[in-house]
Amino acid sequence: MTYATRNTDDQDRLHIRRRKLFRRLGEKGSIDRYTRIPRRPKGMWRSTYDRIKKQIIQTEMDLDDAFMVSSGPLISRILKRYPPA
Repeated sequence: MTYATRNTDDQDRLHIRRRKLFRRLGEKGSIDRYTRIPRRPKGMWRSTYDRIKKQIIQTEMDLDDAFMVSSGPLISRILKRYPPA
């Protein structure tokens, strides 16, 4: 038996990190790619909110990079089979 985190890749870890950051801002519903960053919760310092918001944005950029890296082999196979005109 192993821990669940032992079976996750970089993208999964980034999704978990993003979800945790959203939860810190009080988001309770499901969180997908198009979920907007919530407003600053009442009682949270503005500097804390700004820091979490920057972390969310950085995590989303890291997710985009991880997706491009993981989809690279697939894209190259598609381009070999169907070369651009």
